[in-house]
Amino acid sequence: MNKFNLQEDEKKRILSMHKALIKEQVAAAPPTTADAPKSLSDQLEEFITNGCAKNGKVVKMKSANPQKEFAIKQESTKTPGKFRYLFIDKTIGMVGESGKFEISPNKWSCDVSAVAKAKTAVDADLSKVKKEGDWKTKEELTKTDTAENIENTVMYEKKVVDGVTLYRRKISGGIGDALTDDQQKIVSKWNSQGAKLRKDLDPEEAKTWISRVVSPASEGYFSQDLIMYFDPTVTVKDATITTTIQQSVQNRIPTDQKDCKTTIEAYYLAFKKKRPLEPNEFEALKAKTQACKNEYGGDWGALSGGRRMDNYLEIMSGGIGGPSRRGEDAKFRLN
Repeated sequence: MNKFNLQEDEKKRILSMHKALIKEQVAAAPPTTADAPKSLSDQLEEFITNGCAKNGKVVKMKSANPQKEFAIKQESTKTPGKFRYLFIDKTIGMVGESGKFEISPNKWSCDVSAVAKAKTAVDADLSKVKKEGDWKTKEELTKTDTAENIENTVMYEKKVVDGVTLYRRKISGGIGDALTDDQQKIVSKWNSQGAKLRKDLDPEEAKTWISRVVSPASEGYFSQDLIMYFDPTVTVKDATITTTIQQSVQNRIPTDQKDCKTTIEAYYLAFKKKRPLEPNEFEALKAKTQACKNEYGGDWGALSGGRRMDNYLEIMSGGIGGPSRRGEDAKFRLN
C-alpha cells in the first residue's frame, strides 16, 4: 500500500470519529425551551394573560386527575368571597350549597381574538379618558411622586375606569386636553385670547392667573367643566379685550325689529298649528325667537303690532295656552 492510500484512510477514520462525536452530543443535549411542552400551569397562565380569565390566579388543586392538577381561581363579582375554578379541560368547579366541591355541567370558553378586540377598545377608551382629564395610573405617577402622596386624598383624587384606577392631582384637576374637533375649536378660541389650560401654566402662573369656566359640562362638549386660566394683568389692562367682546356680543344681538316680528310669529304659529320642523330648523328658530324676546320684549317702540308680539312671547314663555313645563310640547317653552 502506498503512502497516498494511507493518508486517505486516516482522513476517513478521523471524519468518522468526528461524526460519531457530534451524534452523541446531539442525543445527549437537553431539549430547548422552545421544544419543551408547556406545563399545565403555564397554559392556564396564558388564558389569564390573553384576558380570558380576568382577575384570575393559577392555583394548585388537590386532584389525582392530571387535567385538574391546576386551575384558574376566580372570585365572583356578584358574591365576593365565592370562587369558581376553571380547568384546562374547560370544566368549571365550585363549592356547592352542600359544602362539597362540585363540577358544573356547564363549560367555560374563550374567544381569544374577540377578547383581544375588546381589550383594544377598552385601552383606546382609557387612553382618551386619561388624555382629556389628565389622569394617570399609580405606576405612571410613582416616577415623579411617592406612593404615599398618591394615596393621600388631600393631594390626589381618583376614579376607576374600565377596572383601572386612575389618579390626578387635586390642585391641577380639570380638562387636560381636547379630543374632538369641537373641543379643539373651543380651546383654540380661548388660547387665541391668551387663556391657558391648567397643565400649561408654570408654577408661578398657577399662583396668580384667574380661573374661569368657559364651557360648562352641561353644554355637552366636555366630560366636566372646561376651566381656562387668564393672566390678571392682561385682563385688567388690555382695552382691546373689551372691544373684542363687545363686538362679539353685538354680532349676536338681533338689530331688525321687523325681522324679529316675523320670527316670533313663525315660532308661535309653528307651536299652535303643530307645523313639522326638522330638529336643526326648530333649534335655529327657537334660538332666534329667544334672542328677539331678550332684545325687544316689552320695548318695541313705534313698531306696529308690538303689543301682539309681547302677547305671543308671554304665551310661549309659560302663559295660558302656551307650552307646558314637562309635556311633549315643553321644548317650545321660552325663558
